[in-house]
Amino acid sequence: MRIGLYPFPSSGDMSANLAHIRTGAALAAEQSVELLVFHECALCGYPPLETSMEAVTPEQVSAGLKQVAALAKDHAMHIAVGTVRFQRGTRYNSVMVFDPEGNLLGCYDKQALWGWDCDHFSRGAQPGVFDIGGVRVGFRICFDVRFPEPFRQLYRAGADLCIVCFSDTAEQPDRERYDLISAHLRTRAERCCWKHPQAPGSCLSGTSSLPPAASAAAAAGSIPICFWSFPGSDLFCLKKQKRSAVYDCH
Repeated sequence: MRIGLYPFPSSGDMSANLAHIRTGAALAAEQSVELLVFHECALCGYPPLETSMEAVTPEQVSAGLKQVAALAKDHAMHIAVGTVRFQRGTRYNSVMVFDPEGNLLGCYDKQALWGWDCDHFSRGAQPGVFDIGGVRVGFRICFDVRFPEPFRQLYRAGADLCIVCFSDTAEQPDRERYDLISAHLRTRAERCCWKHPQAPGSCLSGTSSLPPAASAAAAAGSIPICFWSFPGSDLFCLKKQKRSAVYDCH
């Protein structure tokens, strides 16, 4: 299965975010991507850093998700996108997964909440594991990496691959924070009975909020964790970056 990761500088302007998502889907289709993944809260912006919680409404999110579903169908690919999810008056920080027919496969709701998340969201209980292209794919979100339990759940569920979506930004590049996050991911891979992935490298940007990175396993039989943090400008989007953001998973 071919997986594409498309980070972009999301904001509280959903129309602008959807324009980035449409561009990413078109570029991914050109490269025969079967699963295209966007970052945490990519659809609506991450509150309160990129938007206010009050500015994100159920009607707005529903309309945006319909457009994402249409893109999945138009390009015949799975699309996973981060967004605020509303259910019976409760809000979740979620990744929504659509199949190539534009149907909603399901969602994963962030379990490990901190700071602003605690103010805005409820803790999730979705397993977040989906069968996509013959691969059992699990999703986790940002602060989940600090704790082993969400990753043990994936191991017990028989996940072949875990993708962790981040929205972790700063005014300037922060190598120490990047290294800390990388260390958490290595620990989750090793302590949850997975082999640590072989990383193809990472991009560093003077304008990035955090150095964007993605890793995928090359060794047969290993269960990789893929992750990234989106940059502060679109210089590292798929169409412009020199390192490919497309990975083949067998």
